[in-house]
Amino acid sequence: MPEFVRCNLCSGTEYRFLPNKTDCLKLPEPLRVVRCERCGLVYMNPRFTPEEHGEYFVDSTFYKSYLMRVERMVSLFSATYKVLEGVFGRCGSLLEVGCATGHFLWVGQQRGWQVVGLEISASLAQYARDEFGLDVRIGGGVKDVGFNAGEFDVVYISHVLEHLHDPRDTLECVHSLIKDDGLLVVQVPNEFEDLLFILFGRSMKNRFRRDGLPTDHLYFFTPQTIGHLLEGAGFQVIQMSTWAWRNQRNLLRSRFAGGYLLKVIIFSLGGFIGRGPNIEVFAKKA
Repeated sequence: MPEFVRCNLCSGTEYRFLPNKTDCLKLPEPLRVVRCERCGLVYMNPRFTPEEHGEYFVDSTFYKSYLMRVERMVSLFSATYKVLEGVFGRCGSLLEVGCATGHFLWVGQQRGWQVVGLEISASLAQYARDEFGLDVRIGGGVKDVGFNAGEFDVVYISHVLEHLHDPRDTLECVHSLIKDDGLLVVQVPNEFEDLLFILFGRSMKNRFRRDGLPTDHLYFFTPQTIGHLLEGAGFQVIQMSTWAWRNQRNLLRSRFAGGYLLKVIIFSLGGFIGRGPNIEVFAKKA
């Protein structure tokens, strides 16, 4: 049965139902998208229980499309490391939370990083070990694995927080794993605030669907709410941007009546004005 929850950002209980966004995601009853009246965080409430949601992610079929396209994402990962190395200044130890097949870690390893991964799916963790020889631990959360305090220079969490039942708790746990002069890198979708959605709204329904299933996202962050969440977990934001050109190609190829060229133009403009489809944050310990 779906569960009702407090706001993960401010613990508020007052919220406003967002029918347009709920319809856009084609959520079955009684699942709904709401906005917290106190802090503005948009999230699903009621939502899947941890057991229902966990089964969805542990099932390896969830990653079929990812496995098919991940080879094309190596250039994306290399570009991300270039930005990271520009901010951090050097290579070091890196933990990826939610590392899937390990391709991002493999790219970092080739560039001189000492990498470790955490993955909820045993089958994907095994794939990363077998294919790349990576150190990937299996667990549903950072608490499930015995990492040491201050063990990592960088913790990288890409398109994971929006899936978690308690992203604030995860960030607080991650805080203790990062060295005092280390970095946290977070990437989340800018789903309802990017320029493409603002211009075309309901025409974008299929953008949020995966194999005909309702969205697997429980939170829908904006630059403001992800920034406040990080600050509440003990981080100080040092750089934030929305971007498109390091974005996964499947977004550019998603079903949309305007066609490929129009999407390229809109994504470019959105990134320029802070309305790109992804939010990327670099933060240090406060």
